[in-house]
Amino acid sequence: MRGRSSPRGFARWRTQPAVNAKPAEPKLEFEVASVKASAPPAGNGTIRLGQQGGPGSSNPGRVTYAFSTIRDLMVDAYGIGRSQITGGPNWLHSERFDIVAKAPAGATKEQVKVMLQNLLAERFKLTLHHENKELSMYALVVGAKGHKLKDSASLTLLPPPMRELAASPAKYPRYEDWARWLPRDSAGRQRSRRVHDDDDA
Repeated sequence: MRGRSSPRGFARWRTQPAVNAKPAEPKLEFEVASVKASAPPAGNGTIRLGQQGGPGSSNPGRVTYAFSTIRDLMVDAYGIGRSQITGGPNWLHSERFDIVAKAPAGATKEQVKVMLQNLLAERFKLTLHHENKELSMYALVVGAKGHKLKDSASLTLLPPPMRELAASPAKYPRYEDWARWLPRDSAGRQRSRRVHDDDDA
C-alpha cells in the first residue's frame, strides 16, 4: 500500500511553491506600439527605412520602423541577414508597415530587439525556428599573372564637398552627411534615394 501512496505524495510536493524560487522576469515589451500599413511613397522623395530613434539616439524613448516589410523587421529584431530568412508567405517580403513604439526608460539596444521580437509574435503571430544550412560561397583571389585593377579616377573631378567625403569616408559615416550633395531634380528633390540601412541589402 505504501507504494501506491507515493505518487500522490509526489504530486502534492510538486504543487507547493519552492521557497527559494526566483520570481519570473517581466516580459520585455514596448509600453505602447502603433502598427499601420505604410502609405505609398509620394514622388521621388527620400525614404528612410530601418530603425530610427531608440537607445543610443537623441530620442531614446521613441522607436520607429518606417516602410518596413516583416522580413526587414526580422533583420532588425534578430540581428541576421536577409539571406538567412527562408520560407513564409510572400507578403512577408512585399507588404510594408510603419511602427511607432515607446520604449521603457533605460532600455538597451538588445532589449529593444527583444521587444520587437515579442511585438512581431503578438501582432503578426510570427513563429520561427533556427536551423543550420551549408551554403556555397566564392573566394576572390588574385590569379597567377597578377591583377589588372587600376586606381580610381582623380577625386578632383568631384565637386569640393563630395571630394572631401570620398577622400575621408570614415569622417562622414552618416547618410545625412553626404545626401545633401546628391543631384536634385527641377523641383529640388533628390534624384537618388536611400534603400536600407542594412549592409546585407
